[in-house]
Amino acid sequence: MSHGTTIQAAELPQANASALVDRAALERQVQDVYRGVARDPFAPRHFETGRNLLLHLGYPEALLAAVPDSALASFAGVGYHLDLADLRPGDRVLDLGSGSGTDVFCAAARVGDTGLVVGVDFTDAQVTAARAAAERSGIVNVQFVEAGIDDLPFEDDSFDVVISNGVINLSPVKDRVFAEAARVLRPGGRLAISDIVSATALRRAEIGPTRHPCASASPRFPLHLPVERRRLIGRGWLCACCHNIRQPDRKSPVGRLAAARVPGTSKKRPRRAQQG
Repeated sequence: MSHGTTIQAAELPQANASALVDRAALERQVQDVYRGVARDPFAPRHFETGRNLLLHLGYPEALLAAVPDSALASFAGVGYHLDLADLRPGDRVLDLGSGSGTDVFCAAARVGDTGLVVGVDFTDAQVTAARAAAERSGIVNVQFVEAGIDDLPFEDDSFDVVISNGVINLSPVKDRVFAEAARVLRPGGRLAISDIVSATALRRAEIGPTRHPCASASPRFPLHLPVERRRLIGRGWLCACCHNIRQPDRKSPVGRLAAARVPGTSKKRPRRAQQG
């Protein structure tokens, strides 16, 4: 298939890997791993966490000052993409797989008191810890919801921006994740993602959150080829564009995957109507 060719999400071979993995078992394993991160962020793991990782990925120190220390300690993302999200005062933002809440708190600082950032995560301990951090710090323009990222409890066209950091790779139903992101984004909304991908096909024995980092990627087809060389279309919007991909740091095991802008988005946006 030639560069820039448009295909439907359902045509991607790794879009739904339900037949390749035991979804229930995978989700239990993922939840167990990240419950551990929430309860003991400093325990040794096969992946990096914490403030030093954030700085390595390029998060501005000034922005991290807005994040509670407990959230910073439990951060387990893979890239910095909030600059690509182009967050603006008053934006409504959804974070898919919000984990410790670090990206939620960072985004909240960018959208200000007139905006709202909602974090969704299916791990109870992560949601509880993030809510507690927000309450202790008096951060009121955030919400944390316990739910799956492939079945979002929100109305259509609810958000200006959807972000995600190192989570979509863990889902065996990526087609549903992107379809849900498309559904809850308003027309002209923006999607920004940091994630990891497998550059080679995985053996079945490698699949799982405690083995290969691309836990639920298809063992037959790596994800990066369709993302880098094709455009993934769902409900008439662009969710991955090869022109916006940033290559990961070869010296780091983690890297930024992509940020995509929905057709119709412009650099200038009409001012919001004054409330009141």
